[in-house]
Amino acid sequence: MNYIEFKFTVSPREPFTEILTVNIAEIGFDSFVDTDSGVDAYIVAETFSEKLFKELDIFKNTQVKISYTRSNIEPQNWNHLWESNFTPVEIGEQLIIRAPFHQQSNKPDIEIVIEPKMSFGTGHHETTYLMSEQILKMNWQHKTVLDMGSGTGILAILAAKLGATNCHAIDIEEWAVENALENCARNNISTVIVDKGSANLLQGRNYDCILANINKNVLLADMHQYAKSLNKGGDILLSGFFITDADDIIAYGTNIGLTELNRNSKNNWCMLHLKKN
Repeated sequence: MNYIEFKFTVSPREPFTEILTVNIAEIGFDSFVDTDSGVDAYIVAETFSEKLFKELDIFKNTQVKISYTRSNIEPQNWNHLWESNFTPVEIGEQLIIRAPFHQQSNKPDIEIVIEPKMSFGTGHHETTYLMSEQILKMNWQHKTVLDMGSGTGILAILAAKLGATNCHAIDIEEWAVENALENCARNNISTVIVDKGSANLLQGRNYDCILANINKNVLLADMHQYAKSLNKGGDILLSGFFITDADDIIAYGTNIGLTELNRNSKNNWCMLHLKKN
């Protein structure tokens, strides 16, 4: 999978960097790194639309000046970029997420070793952090769990380490499936089944908890199936979207029998905890 990298310079930086990030997320940009001058943003080359990009309203706003450079990034470059920037992530006092080349830590209760390669999910991104933080607050003993859009498999691995007996990780990308399997083996987890596919795989399956860290459009398209596959009284954790999108997701969830229990945010990214009535 090829990515396009945009390095945006935004003046004044605030509040327009945040506004720009929200705008480009709506047209498919899926990774963002804040910089001193603005934001670096990434999008899968096959999904990028030059027309939609140039028509964004923020580029017509006379109150802000935005410039950018654009470059294509080959898939193999992600490993080098990750290894040169990856640092262990600590979530509370319970969890540390590190790479295989980092020294083992004796500090937290739980340690997860992740080598993401091209997959999403190391704990650095706000949405993975928020999901992991919420997972740590919940009881997972003897639960059946779905990790939808699993990426590295980190959320399924964490649930398994906390006592979930059966975890099902699903991702649409073959390389993500392979990576999740590698990370399960690396963490001595045998209770996670990893499959390649979409929400169509959920028909006839049921879970006590569903984890979905994807994006707003996919969540809204698939939430009805999530609700059908969730056991009564079950929990669903959603992330991958901005705070400004939360009310739309809650409104849809309410219509299909889901009730909001909790929400949290980090740098304008949001996590929702819902329960099936």
